[in-house]
Formats: sequence, C-alpha cells, structure tokens
Amino acid sequence: LIQSQICNAIFNSILTIKYSWTERQNEVVKKYRIYNSQKELAKSLKISDQAVERILDQADWHKLKFVENEFKKILANG
Repeated sequence: LIQSQICNAIFNSILTIKYSWTERQNEVVKKYRIYNSQKELAKSLKISDQAVERILDQADWHKLKFVENEFKKILANG
C-alpha cells in the first residue's frame, strides 16, 4: 500500500511538472529526449545552446528526469 502511494505521489509530481510547461518548453523537452544533446538540439531549432539550456531549466527538466528515474527504480523493484 505504501509503495502504491509513493508511486501515485511520484506520478502526480511528473504530471504537475509537465502540465506547467508552455508549448515551447514541451517541444524542446520532447526533442531533447530524442537528441540528448543541447548542442544538437540548438542547431536543429536554430537557437543558441544557452537558449536550450534556459528553456530546459524553466521546464524543470533536471527535476523531472530525476523523478522519472526514481519512479523507474521503484517499479523495477516491484
């Protein structure tokens, strides 16, 4: 039961972060998952590396990635 509650809390945290994104943040995060490189993504979007970094920071990308990884660990351990 506690593990289920933890999973629900983590899942809700993920959704809260994602639902707060602007369209641009959503676009950049989705493409960053594909490119996995700020430099390559910046080149693709024709914006600076710093602009990509700023958008990812504003989208709380690093927090989201951490929470997603923790969620995967919990699910893997059953």
